[in-house]
Amino acid sequence: MKKSKLTTAHFITGNILCLSTALMFVLFWKELPEIIAIQWNFQGEVSNTASKLTLALFIPLGTLAINLFTCLRHKEEERWNIEYYLVPIIGHIIACITIFMALR
Repeated sequence: MKKSKLTTAHFITGNILCLSTALMFVLFWKELPEIIAIQWNFQGEVSNTASKLTLALFIPLGTLAINLFTCLRHKEEERWNIEYYLVPIIGHIIACITIFMALR
């Protein structure tokens, strides 16, 4: 089945939004520490870290991969679907929380 122009536009827009999370890291690059805490234990101690380069690449590319997978499995419908934008929104939330926690 051929995809409609609207579906293609949603697909492309969602993927661009996924990659735009990289821009958030670029904007805060100088302020971010080289090593960023990404996990804490129940005592509030850092139990896992990652480099800022790893996060700046993994979050946009990870959300893009998940978005591609979910959009390609999505069935064609004529109405507007949140599924095209759900993963990009979650990616932006994760990027915002990561940057916020790294800067505090």
